[in-house]
Amino acid sequence: MLNWLFSQLDLGYRVYDRARQQLDDEEYAKALWWAGVLRRMRFSGAYEVEALVYREQGKLGEAAASLEEGIQFAPGVWLLHNLLGSTYSDLGRYDDALKCYDKARKCEHSDADFISYNQSVVLKRQNRLQEALDLCPERSRDPGLNSRVRGFRLELLYLLKRTEEAIRLAEESLKSNSQEDEPEESFVRLFLAKLTVADDPQRGLREAVACLKCDMGRNLEAQELVDSLLPESPTYRFSFWFEGTARLPTSSSASFLIILVQVVATSEEEALNLYRGEQMEQLRDLPLKKSENRGRFPENQRGIFFGPVHISSGAPSLWERIKDFFTPSAAGARQ
Repeated sequence: MLNWLFSQLDLGYRVYDRARQQLDDEEYAKALWWAGVLRRMRFSGAYEVEALVYREQGKLGEAAASLEEGIQFAPGVWLLHNLLGSTYSDLGRYDDALKCYDKARKCEHSDADFISYNQSVVLKRQNRLQEALDLCPERSRDPGLNSRVRGFRLELLYLLKRTEEAIRLAEESLKSNSQEDEPEESFVRLFLAKLTVADDPQRGLREAVACLKCDMGRNLEAQELVDSLLPESPTYRFSFWFEGTARLPTSSSASFLIILVQVVATSEEEALNLYRGEQMEQLRDLPLKKSENRGRFPENQRGIFFGPVHISSGAPSLWERIKDFFTPSAAGARQ
């Protein structure tokens, strides 16, 4: 009997892993199908998978309903209480969210740091900034969570106008030997720019440019800061998207190719000339599909600022970068 139970549990985890893989692959219908299998196996992960799918689809009410049902079935699973708390938070039901996190904390094997972080996010949404900072862990042993809590604490310190502490945290993060458990550099650079620009405009400008450098030049807030600091700059940052058929020296035949590049220059014409002057002959005449003036930029950055990124038809996993290249981004805490 005991061996049978263990085999069923092992099978349940394998089905759960399959469902989560379909979710990661954005195969939502298949993920829900596997969640149905987990329901028939009476495995609590079914409700988690269902809720995660509904959240990805923007169906927060359905996600909450699934989790509420799951908690009735398995009241001791902290992950269900935690995810319901996050769902209530996104629905604006902040008091209910905090109650869910309290219940999650009381469950066996709960992750105290993760729950505290989520609670602090709710407190921030309620504009209870000091309470959020007091509750948010300073560090976590989990690299993924550590990057989030460090970034969130940086944002809270900035909002609380505790400038010196925020700058120390940002600089410490940039100096870390392990960037995997620190916030993204673009996020940190943006906050450093905002923290330093009043007292040291030149440093604020350098940090804003550094933010754009490591964010494919997409961050709108960083570019707006650069524009405000350089109202008379004669140079601008141009984004170009070239596409067409060309044969690279490393290939025996021509293939469809996309090239993404950003150039700092006084005009679009000069930018194109600067780019083409550095390109191999086979790529210089690739047709220009799209161009965009992103705003003023420091003269000392004149030349190619980002790229060129080459995307071939044989690398479909990179196609998403085309959209990202022309999609503005914004820094912020994520729950």
